[in-house]
Amino acid sequence: MLRSQRPNTVADALEGFVLKAKTIVELAGIKAPPVDVAALARVQGIGRIVVRDRLGASGQIRRENGELIIELDSKEPLARRNFSCCHEIAHTFALGDPGQKFREPLSAPTCARYAREEYLCDRAAAELLMPEKLFGPTAAGIEPSMASVVRLARLFQSSIKATIVRIGQLSVWPTVFLVWKFSTRTGSTKKLRVAWSVRPEGARCFVPRNATADANSGMYTTFITSRATAETERLDLGSLRGSFFVENRRFGDQLVSIVHHPKLMSAPRGRA
Repeated sequence: MLRSQRPNTVADALEGFVLKAKTIVELAGIKAPPVDVAALARVQGIGRIVVRDRLGASGQIRRENGELIIELDSKEPLARRNFSCCHEIAHTFALGDPGQKFREPLSAPTCARYAREEYLCDRAAAELLMPEKLFGPTAAGIEPSMASVVRLARLFQSSIKATIVRIGQLSVWPTVFLVWKFSTRTGSTKKLRVAWSVRPEGARCFVPRNATADANSGMYTTFITSRATAETERLDLGSLRGSFFVENRRFGDQLVSIVHHPKLMSAPRGRA
């Protein structure tokens, strides 16, 4: 009895999801940003995209009277809704044929299987909303800076978070992004700490979560005053050690730092 040919590693599955996303972008005729997410949905046989109040989630996909429908939460900003819509489109990839009965074949999934599918859908959503063929050359053609991050986010109608993650995925800039939040840890006081970070995919640069910012740093100043700063900082964050030019800008309750690291070399993209 022949086994079905399914991806047997996350890397294989990721390659398959991203390839499907690229194919959909081509079939939808996407030639320039911003991407028409409704056109992407139509290619996958999704009949409607509906924005609802009090949805209880950023987005979901369901079947109603034989029609696939994506529902998005009205309280989310447009950029977030765009990514959520692309994420839900990518959920159809797990079924192979979007015309199949949605989700029921995946009843009672394990936590690991659910987490894997969510990761794959996030990566596919990035390709759908910020296609490599458009995003890569655009980002590579402008100076790495916080202003350029905002410019890319506006051009592709994506969130700041999704944009900096995409920059890292495509390894287009020799930069490390640090996202800070003012938070506490057990047995410690409230401080400005690293919530998460983004490095060029394949690059060796470890930044520990919950590492703290110096009270005299530009990061701290920007968080307290909401005034953007750009200056040379002395950093000691995991393998990110030394003096670097750092730009800081606050977005809501989070601070984003872009650390310019000209010597940061990334491995060839792919199965890092």
